[in-house]
Amino acid sequence: MINSEISVNDRFSWKRVAGFAAYHTPVIRGQLALYFSVTILFSLLMLLKIGEVAQVCIFTIMLTVLSYMFLFSPLAFVRAGDTRIIERMIPASSSEKFVFYMVYLFVMIPVSVFAFPELSLWLYTKIPDIQHPDVLSLVSMRYQCFHDKSMALLFLVNVFTSAATVLTCFYVVMVAHTNRIIKAIISVFVIQIVAGLAGAVHGFVSAFNEALEIGLSGVPPKPLGLPQDQVMNIVHDIYGQSAFVIVTVLIMAAFTIVMLFLNYRALNKRNL
Repeated sequence: MINSEISVNDRFSWKRVAGFAAYHTPVIRGQLALYFSVTILFSLLMLLKIGEVAQVCIFTIMLTVLSYMFLFSPLAFVRAGDTRIIERMIPASSSEKFVFYMVYLFVMIPVSVFAFPELSLWLYTKIPDIQHPDVLSLVSMRYQCFHDKSMALLFLVNVFTSAATVLTCFYVVMVAHTNRIIKAIISVFVIQIVAGLAGAVHGFVSAFNEALEIGLSGVPPKPLGLPQDQVMNIVHDIYGQSAFVIVTVLIMAAFTIVMLFLNYRALNKRNL
């Protein structure tokens, strides 16, 4: 039950945040239960002693599914009918509602999505009996961001891009009046496509310049090496160029800040 005795005043109140969260309890309980179930299943599958191909498939599918679970998490707040009137009646300020949504989307959801899989990947690196060399290299590459500058920059770009995508999805869910699910899904894929095309164009230009330089110098190219080495070389070629990285990080950070502002403004309008 929502505490009807809570009154809205100028001071921020965690009690009113809890009261607003109580209204969404059925939704968030169901979503968190589903997310934890899926992630625990993937986590257990990663620790099975199976063939290398199967492990690579599970690893790849897991990362893809987990990513979209996070990006589409705001869809949980799409309910039948217009709930804006009901939410407006709940005694909580715009800032209190905003805090609830942000804590849920960027604390509770990431924990439910990534906690168990990250634990299972860490355990994978510690249990030799279930390891395959190539899979171990792919898993270990995820932790390169702690001691490799290029991987750290890639991680930073991914964090800002994911945050901006979630905020955009949430914004569409709040402001759209019809077909909110379809519009929110489209918004996610549009951002993913644009970000992917930008990276692809820059990667093509980098590869072309490198090939031209090799052709003019007459020096043979380096051996491709193992798949994980190829990935690291690509990351270093793209993210080793500081200008591109700085511009990308600044754009995505600015996009994230803008979407935070737009979401707060949309909540403020709904609260009037």
